[in-house]
Amino acid sequence: MSQIAISFIDTRSRSTDGKTSREAAKHAAGEKAAATRRAIVEALRHAPMTAREISAWTGIDYYEVQRRMSETGGIEKTAEVRVGGMVWRLA
Repeated sequence: MSQIAISFIDTRSRSTDGKTSREAAKHAAGEKAAATRRAIVEALRHAPMTAREISAWTGIDYYEVQRRMSETGGIEKTAEVRVGGMVWRLA
């Protein structure tokens, strides 16, 4: 099996952002968010999936998966839609 390079988009806040936005950026860059992004990638190693399917596969809350999808490097949307959700795959 070949190795896939995985990168994560760095999440930051602007200096003009409010306290809650800065806290959210810290959280996104934190270990919990990183673990969620890793789990997303691991799930997609098995097959292309929607965020709901990834949530079911990993046991991670659907909304948490949704929040991390755009931050997860090395994945991309496909043209396929299943049960109202975009299907993602490894890039």
